[in-house]
Amino acid sequence: MLLTLVVGALSARYLGPSNYGLINIGASYTALFTPIISLGLYGIIVNEIVNAPQTDGEILGSAIGMRLISSFLSSICIVAIVIFVNPTHKVLWGVTLLQCTAVIFQWADVFNYWCQARYDSKAAVIIQLTAYVFTAAFKIFLLATQKNVYWFAVSMGLDYFIQAIIFMIYYRKNCFSPLRFNRKKARRLLSQSHHYIYASLAGVIYGQIDRLMLGYQIGDATVGLYTAAATISGMWTFVLSAIIDSVRPMIIETRKTDVQKYKNRIIQLYAIVIYLSLLVSTGMCLISNVAIHILYGDAYMMAQSALCILTWSTCFSFLGVARSIWCVCEQKQKYEKYLSLSGAIINVIFNAVFIPFWGLNGAAIATLITQCMTSIVVPFCIRALRENSILIIKALDIRCLWDEETKSMLKSLVHR
Repeated sequence: MLLTLVVGALSARYLGPSNYGLINIGASYTALFTPIISLGLYGIIVNEIVNAPQTDGEILGSAIGMRLISSFLSSICIVAIVIFVNPTHKVLWGVTLLQCTAVIFQWADVFNYWCQARYDSKAAVIIQLTAYVFTAAFKIFLLATQKNVYWFAVSMGLDYFIQAIIFMIYYRKNCFSPLRFNRKKARRLLSQSHHYIYASLAGVIYGQIDRLMLGYQIGDATVGLYTAAATISGMWTFVLSAIIDSVRPMIIETRKTDVQKYKNRIIQLYAIVIYLSLLVSTGMCLISNVAIHILYGDAYMMAQSALCILTWSTCFSFLGVARSIWCVCEQKQKYEKYLSLSGAIINVIFNAVFIPFWGLNGAAIATLITQCMTSIVVPFCIRALRENSILIIKALDIRCLWDEETKSMLKSLVHR
């Protein structure tokens, strides 16, 4: 997070809003294909290796083979779409083509799943951090030598390229099962993962479509401003992620023994997310001018109002993340893809309506409305999910933060 913030801000200052926006437009196009490239295999691979560790070579080899095929085909589609949508923007063509190197080497993620299945996440983290430090150093070199935007596009794929090399070396030293593609195994993996592809694809659409629509309707510089606002508004959200991940096992365990206590803890988690987000978002609005000036410079000051709008969407976004605990406990996971699909549709509609009138701020407002709708309104309209929206409404009572049960959960949270 720290490296991303510092190196990203320095790069944005050097490139300027226009070239920084250009980089992020290309990144958004490639991000749209991420669910297809990854094939929804994350949890599937972990589960398969845990259940049959002796066949990990076939599992990984089959997954890598499928990922290479999907990456290659996706890269062709990405470049073709960029050329079709932007027929005269040859710089964007080149930037996107270079960014596709990141797409090609994303199969390195497969070894991360293997490490998790073997309870060896420490090795995966060290490898990923090593690759990222090298990439950050390369970006600093680009800044020092004043390279053009194409070199920064190349840096997008360097991280995965280094990971792929180190992971392959680590795997060969720590596993006796050679990598081997098995067509039957590949079909089995794909048959289990296609539901996750749909949900992820819808989620990525409403997470990236605002940048693409801004770039198409207004220009590259606006995308750079919007990305700067989004980066600042989200730079603290690892705190919410840590809170949710820390209380997840506690809540799931409570569900087995005391249903009422479990519901109370869900409400308390929602209350923590709501009021912590409100506190930070208020502070973010107060320091928005200073934050943008220090991190990005005067060229990005027009992003201030978008930052003040986007920061309020964090609350609704992480209520949706926290909802995943409730969905798992209540066996409602299948509804997640419907919520993602509705979010994609809502976001496209509101962006289409608001961007022509309010530009940068219109995209931010569309994001805020979308997050609110998918976290509270749409679940309330689905009978199976209505209870979750009611629990969120109950969490608005600030008194639930001060009872003994909440204090006990917070003490456990701080310890974790």
